[in-house]
Amino acid sequence: GAQPPLLFVAPYISAETADRCRDLKLFFLDGAGNGYIDVPGLYIFITGRKRPAYFFQEERGRITNPAALRVVFAILCQQEYLNATYRDIADAARVALGTIGPVMKDLEARKYVAVFGTEVPKRKLVDPERLLREWVTVYPAALRPKLKARRFRAPDLKWADTADLRQHGAYWGGEMAAKRITRYLQPETATIYVTRQPTQLIADQRLRADANGNVEILDVFWNADRIPHEPDLVPPLLAYADLLATTEGRNLEAAKLIFDGHIGPILHRTT
Repeated sequence: GAQPPLLFVAPYISAETADRCRDLKLFFLDGAGNGYIDVPGLYIFITGRKRPAYFFQEERGRITNPAALRVVFAILCQQEYLNATYRDIADAARVALGTIGPVMKDLEARKYVAVFGTEVPKRKLVDPERLLREWVTVYPAALRPKLKARRFRAPDLKWADTADLRQHGAYWGGEMAAKRITRYLQPETATIYVTRQPTQLIADQRLRADANGNVEILDVFWNADRIPHEPDLVPPLLAYADLLATTEGRNLEAAKLIFDGHIGPILHRTT
């Protein structure tokens, strides 16, 4: 049967994130009384209520926080970072060093991470698939909007079949990454993550600005030198999240292929 709709519960959802959740049809409730639910016979959309006082103490570690989402992304891509130095994790996730401690405490408190041993404690992901589900649910609403997304139109996407983005310091995400990874999907849009201004890329491919265009360019949010992936593709986890966020059937099928072949085996590998 049909999957029941997801309900995202968080300490606090900002007005900006609330609007994004509504656009994505992602139902939510928070501790301030904000919420969005739209099912037959019930419509709720409350936004703008102020964050509760306790939120200020907890916010830095929660994975609804964009910096914390970066940290969890690095860990899900490469679980060795769970037992790396805080400085190494911060470098891989491109966050301030002070972010790491609160995130680790939150992951332990919420039973995502267990600590073994006393002399040299070792961390281990307890339920990596549950953490992954939370990450891909929150990413489109909380971190993706911070990546300066801009839209362009290309006359067609044939150029993308052979284009190598490495010369532009860029990586294919979304449908284009799925095509390269699975050989299954025929892309209708191109998603590109860039490490620098894409001026040359835009000129080379004659892209023109268009709010509804078929090419989306976003900023890279991870350290591409520290998180493994194919030379001009985003890590499989990010391609998976981009595909799920579209909620289109053909993209969901491609996302499942990426999960089965490239994400599941890494999640369950012991370190």
